[in-house]
Amino acid sequence: MYQVDGYVFTSKEKAKEAKKEAEGVAYIKEQTDLRNPDVVLKLYNKLLDDEVFSTEVGIGFLRELQEHLLLTPYIKREEIRPIPIREDSTIEREVERQHARETARRKKQEAWYENDVNGTYRTKYYVATFFCIVFAVALVGIFAITYWSGRSVTILNYENALIDRYESWEQQLEQREQELDSREQELIMREERLNGLNGQ
Repeated sequence: MYQVDGYVFTSKEKAKEAKKEAEGVAYIKEQTDLRNPDVVLKLYNKLLDDEVFSTEVGIGFLRELQEHLLLTPYIKREEIRPIPIREDSTIEREVERQHARETARRKKQEAWYENDVNGTYRTKYYVATFFCIVFAVALVGIFAITYWSGRSVTILNYENALIDRYESWEQQLEQREQELDSREQELIMREERLNGLNGQ
């Protein structure tokens, strides 16, 4: 649904037309002295002759002008023409547009089939589709491998696993070295005690 100037339109094209008419009405109101009944009558007749308005927005403006003229005492009612409603022409235009779109689509299809006499486009389409499927499968495979390899040691995280293992070995060696140093200190102290006892 498209809203223009207080009216709701179901067709986008009709709404665009109404918007143009609303802009036209605004322009006319700015540029014309609507207080002068003679000017209003000339404008009204000119708009009717040129069939400027066809949507509810434009027809509403014409109705305003008509009512203004009907309230003017010195303008005869016979001079004020009725507003023609062109529903049929609008429908006909829409049908013509639809027919033109259908004809263009049919011509495009015929051109496609004429160009595809040797099946070149069809072959290209099948080849492109095949490679798209292959690339899609490869991409899914890469994501699957990356997902499942995150839990086990592979080339991707092998270096980190080796570094962790060497760090734990280094810690174990340092602990053993400290144990050996403490034992060596104990042995040196025992030897000094024994020498001290023997020296007495």
